[in-house]
Amino acid sequence: MKLLANMTIAFILLFTSSALCAENDETFTIKDVEGKSYTVKGIEDGLDFSDFKGKIIFLDFFGHQCPPCLASIDTYKKIQEKYKDEIVVIGLEVQGLNSEELKEFGKSKEINYMLVSQDQAYDFLNYITVRAEWTGAIPFLLIVDEKGIVQLMHLGMIEEETFEKIITELKKGKKTTAS
Repeated sequence: MKLLANMTIAFILLFTSSALCAENDETFTIKDVEGKSYTVKGIEDGLDFSDFKGKIIFLDFFGHQCPPCLASIDTYKKIQEKYKDEIVVIGLEVQGLNSEELKEFGKSKEINYMLVSQDQAYDFLNYITVRAEWTGAIPFLLIVDEKGIVQLMHLGMIEEETFEKIITELKKGKKTTAS
């Protein structure tokens, strides 16, 4: 818990200080491999995914040729299945697959969460690059709580047990803020 708190504090400081470099109220449209469009708006402390109100968002920037990214897929599939009513996992592929190629990749890996190719989220990717000072290294994860506030920014793999701890903390915060 202390680790999560420290990581969250460090991230919030980084994300909010980076916010000075980018407009907070920019709005973007991203399109998944199924052709469905979603609206994302930059807000002061995070991202507002209007289509997923009240849900926690796991936004995973990954590559189809990245070994740690590939190793994380099964964990994200388990999270999406276990928490399908509370969490939305979005995989944003950044190594150049177009939507059709990514759709086939998703089928071959039996991915049960939303996939978005970089060509369908180009402006949004540029926004994240500036706002979060992301260098393009992957895997890169943003966790956005149900209010749109970014709670975690992490570069590299996260073990499944650590995800469970993070989810428990986020759900506690949700119960605390809801009461």
